[in-house]
Amino acid sequence: MKKFLALFLFLPLFCLAEEKERISVSGGGYELRLNGATGALESVCVDGKELTLASGKKGLWSARLLDGSVVSAGKISKIKRDGKRLVLSYETGALTVSVTITAEEDFVDFQAELTPRGGDVIEFSVPGRLEFSPDAVGGVVCHSNVTTNIGSRFNAKFFRPVREAGKDLIWKKDKVIGEAAVRKLFGSPFLNLGNHYRDIPLTVTEEASKWLLPEDMKLLSEIRLTPSRPFGDGQAEIALLKYKDKVVMGGTRFGGSGLFFRTGTFQPSNASCRKIMEVIAGMIRKRQLEAAESPRKRVALIFLPFGIGAPKPELREWLAAFRKASVDVELIRNPEELERALHSPETAAVINPGNEFCLPLPGKDLVGMMDDLKRFVKEGGYWFEGSGYSFYYQLGVQEYMTTKRNGVPGALADFFHFELNGKNAALYAVQPVSWEPFAGLKDRKAVFVPSVFELGGSARGGFLERAFMIYAEKGRSFQTPVTRLRFRKNALESLKTFAEDNRIEKKLEEKVPAELLRAVSRGVMFHPRQGRTSEKWTRRALPFLPENTIVHVSQYLKGGFDKQYPDHLPPAKWWGTMEGFRSLVREIRERGLLFMPYTNNTWWCDNPRGPTFLAAGEDALQKDLSGKPMKEAYAGNGGWKICMWHPAVRRANDSLLRQFTEDLPSDIVFQDQSGVRQCFSVSWQKATGYDRNPASPAPHAVTEGFLSQVRRDAKRIPLATEECWWGLVNAEFMVCGFSGGICQFMSWQGSVWNKWPEETWGFFPVLLGLTHDKLVLTHHDLAGDVNSSARIAWTLALGYSMVSRADVLSPAGREWFRWLDCIQKAVCSRYTGKELVSFSHERGKRMEPGVVRAVYGNVSVVANLSSEPLREGNIEIAPEGFLVRSSGVTAGVISGCGKFAGNGAFVAEDSVVNLFAAPGEQAVFPLPYSPRGLRSEAGPLKFRYENGAVLCTLPAAEGTHKRLWKIEIER
Repeated sequence: MKKFLALFLFLPLFCLAEEKERISVSGGGYELRLNGATGALESVCVDGKELTLASGKKGLWSARLLDGSVVSAGKISKIKRDGKRLVLSYETGALTVSVTITAEEDFVDFQAELTPRGGDVIEFSVPGRLEFSPDAVGGVVCHSNVTTNIGSRFNAKFFRPVREAGKDLIWKKDKVIGEAAVRKLFGSPFLNLGNHYRDIPLTVTEEASKWLLPEDMKLLSEIRLTPSRPFGDGQAEIALLKYKDKVVMGGTRFGGSGLFFRTGTFQPSNASCRKIMEVIAGMIRKRQLEAAESPRKRVALIFLPFGIGAPKPELREWLAAFRKASVDVELIRNPEELERALHSPETAAVINPGNEFCLPLPGKDLVGMMDDLKRFVKEGGYWFEGSGYSFYYQLGVQEYMTTKRNGVPGALADFFHFELNGKNAALYAVQPVSWEPFAGLKDRKAVFVPSVFELGGSARGGFLERAFMIYAEKGRSFQTPVTRLRFRKNALESLKTFAEDNRIEKKLEEKVPAELLRAVSRGVMFHPRQGRTSEKWTRRALPFLPENTIVHVSQYLKGGFDKQYPDHLPPAKWWGTMEGFRSLVREIRERGLLFMPYTNNTWWCDNPRGPTFLAAGEDALQKDLSGKPMKEAYAGNGGWKICMWHPAVRRANDSLLRQFTEDLPSDIVFQDQSGVRQCFSVSWQKATGYDRNPASPAPHAVTEGFLSQVRRDAKRIPLATEECWWGLVNAEFMVCGFSGGICQFMSWQGSVWNKWPEETWGFFPVLLGLTHDKLVLTHHDLAGDVNSSARIAWTLALGYSMVSRADVLSPAGREWFRWLDCIQKAVCSRYTGKELVSFSHERGKRMEPGVVRAVYGNVSVVANLSSEPLREGNIEIAPEGFLVRSSGVTAGVISGCGKFAGNGAFVAEDSVVNLFAAPGEQAVFPLPYSPRGLRSEAGPLKFRYENGAVLCTLPAAEGTHKRLWKIEIER
């Protein structure tokens, strides 16, 4: 047999081994061995190397029925051979299944056809759960959890038990304690005033100065919180911040000399979390200064950086805050260390930054631990809580790491790349969208089939469990999409073949006219800050916006944000009028700017319902598998999922698009949530991609409904959306997101840094490798704000465009926006629409993000996301700075060049360098030749040149804020 294969390696083929217990499927240098009785995959070999990929206990396929039961592959009832195709048939009481395995030169395909005999089938997995040895893993690549990252590469440690991965464990929600621990501590619960969001300034009390140094008192007046979890009556004897008569930030001494301290708010913003952190560090610093003779000197921080109990801000920021406050901290990593700290007379303070989560003591739950905590406070110890409802959840160790269950859509792509024993294999769905929008109304084959997956470790080793979310009724056959296992290509090459096989092929220049693409590539997205963005305020900002700025307007909405959808117009009365809106759009265009309105056509809102909802009634809503309408809510605003196939929904969508193409002509229309509508909720771990509405052609057609609407709308106007998945890439023009968990713009976006121990994973650019030449990529349109040097560095590292909420009516805000615009036009415009060439990420010290190096087209980016400078040739990149090189431009934020040190925020093109610096400051930048002179608008500048570096002194001017200086270079 081996001789026969050797003679015909150029031909894809399969062979059935003589012994009945094994079936061999092979092609160009690869071989799959299947169990002869069940068809379970027993091994995969590539070029003689065993990958260790094999079927799990359920075998070659498994099906989940509507009643929750699972049926898996039993014995094969029939084997059919047809050239390069092998068909394995199965008969069970619940369904009949035939699996077709097709061997080609470089890949093998799996496809199933099933017919339910009993209940309806809602999930089908082929080739079933795959398992592999962690010892074989060089890396496994996928994208998961859309809002937090661009893609991940997991190493062998990710698939091993957590206790073997590193010194820091991963923590899970082990038990819901609710109010019980607080009742034990205080005799009554804290107040719970609801889950609404309305951050407001609070009243700073007179006694606050007893607990903070004068220089820290300003922190309290800067905090904005939603005061929804305050202390109950009589619980707080100390108050720093109050809302009316309720204590929001404060504590009690339980009759002793210590302190229990907390802040009673619901999901505070990242900025507020940082202020709370700084207040705690300041209180500890004051206590140490005033109690220098006390034996209690030890400060202990509960250090649980990974998993659900990870704090906000992240622990690296807590460590930095204590360093800044000159407070030495010890780290508590487990219940035993917490017990020692609580019972030690040397412990001055314990900080629990986990907000509503906490470790229990050994042998106790959180309720039982409250006696220990109260004794600690009575005896002089300080216990600091972060925010939220203290001790609501008890933490426990998570034994194995996983991505959790994700859906596609939700994650970017049903794509997985394995490097096992030095060989490459990629597993992905092949489902090119070749039909017309809404063709599924007449042909069920024109309905995209979403999928779900989970990647992780288990007692049996690494595993990938993935399934298609189908709906196969009793007696009606259903054919799954193809799942392809392709060999030898590395992860970036495999992404390209995934795109080719799924016809993800439309480049940016094919989607819009050349002049629009040029303008968008040169424009910063400007989204005015909330609270001052009426039509009149927006108009006042226009003269200060550079050419090509994309003006993104969201505050106009008829009923307010997430209110009365699908009705968006006329605008809210406080914002302006329709005539004023038309005039604003005309002025935007006359000034050479671009107009992109915010819209959301993906759900209908309650309280109150808009005119369209009232007229259509609930017939247009999405119905779950039990036939009930599906609610949803965001930040306290409630509403309903909708059936995109329903005529009333389609009419409403068409009307909305007509308003922003004809009445208010837009350059781009932003459709919120179109790209992020998940078929499976990662947060709630339940399916959301089924619809029993009679208007839907099939219960699993939810994803296809959104996909069809986007593809149809894209024929009328360029579209932008929040995040996306691969099926939308050909239709969308701009995508905003994927970076929230990296840059942490807003707390609700979560964090990628605290999901898994840093020793177990790194970034892999799944998003960038798949889409950078096909989409304009930028940060989240509402949450995103490039307001720091670090966020500029991240923007460039990811190949993104700039987005800003700067107050351009203030001189400092205006100059910052001009600086972003300068980088956008000189750097971002050069890499927009260019393929990703290379990408690497090196971790930093002290849990810092480290260094990212990327190349897009011919634009090279080095982003230094650490707190220390980075030497790159004769240039020293500043902490949280960057260096960009391309033909015709060099740009960076550097701290030195050659022998010179100074402020090095610069963009150099041809004979002009733009510097971002304060008046009178010394600025440094690289230059390959010695200039005869430097000249600003104020006249010649003093400078020195040595070995490729320029050091110049900027002119004096009014104000101390940094500004953009245009400097002409005389050769």
